[in-house]
Amino acid sequence: MKNKVKNTNEAVILNANKLKAVFRRCGYSSDEIMLLSKDDTLASVRNVLRGLAEIRFVEHPINFWQNDWEQWVVKKHRKDSATKIEHRGDDLYINGKKVELLLFDEQKGKSVISGHVLRKKLSKKSTLGTDVLDHLLRNPRLIPNWWKHDENGENRYISFWGTTYCSLSNRDNSCVCILLWDSGLGQWTWGHQWISDNWGYKSSAAVLEDPDH
Repeated sequence: MKNKVKNTNEAVILNANKLKAVFRRCGYSSDEIMLLSKDDTLASVRNVLRGLAEIRFVEHPINFWQNDWEQWVVKKHRKDSATKIEHRGDDLYINGKKVELLLFDEQKGKSVISGHVLRKKLSKKSTLGTDVLDHLLRNPRLIPNWWKHDENGENRYISFWGTTYCSLSNRDNSCVCILLWDSGLGQWTWGHQWISDNWGYKSSAAVLEDPDH
């Protein structure tokens, strides 16, 4: 009897460790794991496994313009900006198109590119504006986790070139807003970078993926 109890306990521990490893691989937080134990959430998951229910990605509608950054003057904003945003797997989709973080060859390694040249190159791309950035900051769970750092573990500074600004204190120089992960605070935040700056490997641009390239 003791051996049977021991084997049962070992099997429970083994299964618990496997489940823990799956949660870790899928990026679950402790709070999210606890949510699974509430109400009939696991029963709903079981229904999916049995083919009695299905999972659908939630589409978040975006107002054309809703940010309230009063210290900035808008100089230009793309009129064909986002209307729906959703998180699928490890990626973000806008109006059904995947968002990529674009980095030109001239920005890679130790190379830098002039912001004015970069703006011209990006004019041929479907850049995202700060209506999207604003929505992401209000709904940070939509932001893919891999956006925090690049393959070398360094912070990404994700720029949203679909909207350009000047500040009230400097109307002669344009800037764009950026999204970045603040490791100290453990949250997403925003900043800005002047177009007159040089742009390097940390400064990728949020654009809609071009299926033809």
